[in-house]
Amino acid sequence: MAAHKSYKPWTDQEAKLLRENYRKPIPELVKKFGRSWVSIRPKGRSIGLHRSYISDYKHELDSLKETDCAWLAGIIDGEGDLGLGRIKQKGNVSLRPSIRVSNTSKVLIDKINSYIPMSISTKKWEGNRKDIYIWHLYGVESIYLLLKMVYPYLSCKKPQATLLMEFCKSRMNRSAREKNTSREFAIQEELHLLNKRGRFIQEETKRKMT
Repeated sequence: MAAHKSYKPWTDQEAKLLRENYRKPIPELVKKFGRSWVSIRPKGRSIGLHRSYISDYKHELDSLKETDCAWLAGIIDGEGDLGLGRIKQKGNVSLRPSIRVSNTSKVLIDKINSYIPMSISTKKWEGNRKDIYIWHLYGVESIYLLLKMVYPYLSCKKPQATLLMEFCKSRMNRSAREKNTSREFAIQEELHLLNKRGRFIQEETKRKMT
């Protein structure tokens, strides 16, 4: 994916055209306005325009090159966390899948977000410790589609990706209110153990290098 150009303010005329054409295919909008979708989508939202999230997300993934997928896989292998969180509500426990990438480099997190625009949070520390920037991805279909694309290039996180893809596939086309199955809870336990083992190996590697 090409690097984004410097910001160019939107004119009133462009905003009017965007209102008239917002439902058109994304490639057509990109060509018409001479802007990336990363620029067009936020402008649409700011003037009250809406369209299918998953359709736009698929467009982001379709625009990724093979080298982009390999790069993202490397980042997920090294800095990513593939997890299933337990959410307690009204006495019930449900599972929420997520992919997070954490790093002290804002440049790195912004680069990930230029490929797949999602939410970014910041974890601030007291003293001299550097802030940590976190890129988040939620949603069973969103996670499944991304993992499917980067899966061939994953290495150490491939076992976690296999489990998380199984979970996401089992939840697609099912109501979010439907209770998790025993197999889905088993996946969460297996994933937790894999992540725990992975963190231990990372800490041991760092200790031996110091």
